[in-house]
Amino acid sequence: MSVARTILLQQPGASVTVLDKAGELGEHQSGRNSGVIHSTINYRTGSLKATLVRRGRRLLLELCAEHGVPVEVTGKWIAAIDEPECRRLDELALRGRENGEQGVTIVGASELREREPNLRAVAALWVPSTAVVDYREVLRVLADGVRTSGGAVSLHAAVTAIDRRAGGSVVVSSTAGEVPADHVVIAAGLQSDRLCGLAGLVPTARIIPFAGYYDEIVGASAGLLRETVYPVPSARLPFLGVHFTRTIDQRWTVGPSALLLVRREPYAAPLRRAGPDLASTLGYSGSWRLFGRYWRDGLRELDHHVRRRARLEEMHRYVPDLAAADLVPARTRLGVRAQAVDPRGLLVDDFLFAGDGAVTAVINAPSPAATACLAIAQEVVRRALGAGAPQPHEGAR
Repeated sequence: MSVARTILLQQPGASVTVLDKAGELGEHQSGRNSGVIHSTINYRTGSLKATLVRRGRRLLLELCAEHGVPVEVTGKWIAAIDEPECRRLDELALRGRENGEQGVTIVGASELREREPNLRAVAALWVPSTAVVDYREVLRVLADGVRTSGGAVSLHAAVTAIDRRAGGSVVVSSTAGEVPADHVVIAAGLQSDRLCGLAGLVPTARIIPFAGYYDEIVGASAGLLRETVYPVPSARLPFLGVHFTRTIDQRWTVGPSALLLVRREPYAAPLRRAGPDLASTLGYSGSWRLFGRYWRDGLRELDHHVRRRARLEEMHRYVPDLAAADLVPARTRLGVRAQAVDPRGLLVDDFLFAGDGAVTAVINAPSPAATACLAIAQEVVRRALGAGAPQPHEGAR
């Protein structure tokens, strides 16, 4: 939706159609996330993530202010629970400053107890720029912007074919009819690699679905923390681990997990029609290399998913007074991360694009893609419609 809006802002009067197979906006990742507007603290300096998140956060806050979408700048703690993690805080603080973050500060145990008396940590990094928003509201504003600028948004429109015609034009067939186009942009999250295949592109990575399950903290435990708390991120994996987030409507969520799924879209019935997705995952050599590299991490995530006590034990490492009775499934408990995995079995950490002139595709756009959506859209439009055709399979890992 951000891409469509950006095209119409840059080329008023252009004919733009958004095809979405879902029956409502935000049915997938855009409506199933923590609601966090991220800082650049976790992203390698010079990466697409660092560059686009920095620009995208500014654009997103401006959009929300212009259209009255509620935003709360909460800040967040990155909590270190042992000395090795303390050393990582120094690296993160330096990276944040290199990425232009203001006010990033490491706080010792004594001051941390005063500011967060129920958080167990030996030190923490304070990141003041982190904020929260309802991304469904953001999506509604973007869709309204597309429609009022003359664009079309077609729901229940599953793409079935992308046919290239003589002269460079493209015809997209969907369950809602055919759409002729001079250029096609694929930004399809969990189905991005498959739509690339329909368009004749050969993506350098395959989408593997990971479940992010969220719990909600209620009752007296909901008052234990004052601000959002994240763990020190793993140097091995792009998943952030369990974190405690105060949402825009003042609820407290904890999660997500990172559990490998057999289906890409399991919301209604996890095991129904799992065959094609499971075959896609198991038939990909990169999946087996991924399993071989991270099987211990996978078993730990499975244990946290199956055993409620295991999840509580992980949470108690940070908030030991959290009561088991105050942990309940979140309203939107399941969100699926569309994670690109390359043939070597490596998780693609940065945003990844592909294109050949007539088609431009977003191959990998995991978190913090919602934060960066407007800047990603500018990058996609530059590659699609700017001077010179985009190069195939551009992107960084």
